[in-house]
Amino acid sequence: MVGLHDIDWGSKKTTLGYWLEKDAIGNGIMTKTVAKCTDILFTEYQLNRIQINCGVENYESQGIPKRLGFELEGL
Repeated sequence: MVGLHDIDWGSKKTTLGYWLEKDAIGNGIMTKTVAKCTDILFTEYQLNRIQINCGVENYESQGIPKRLGFELEGL
C-alpha cells in the first residue's frame, strides 16, 4: 500500500508513505512501486519535493529511499 499525506499544491510537495505485508518484504515490490509513484508525482503532477518518513529501526523501510536516491535530512 502506498499513500500520499499532506499534499501541498502551493509548495508542490507531499509526504509519501508505504506498508507491505511481511511475507512480501525483500522482493523489490515496494522499491519498484515507490519508484513509479515518485516518477508520476514529479513528471505528471510537477511536484518539487517528496518526503518519506521511516522508522528509526525499520531498516527494510529505510532501504527503499536510499536505493531510489533520496537524501537523508534528519533523524
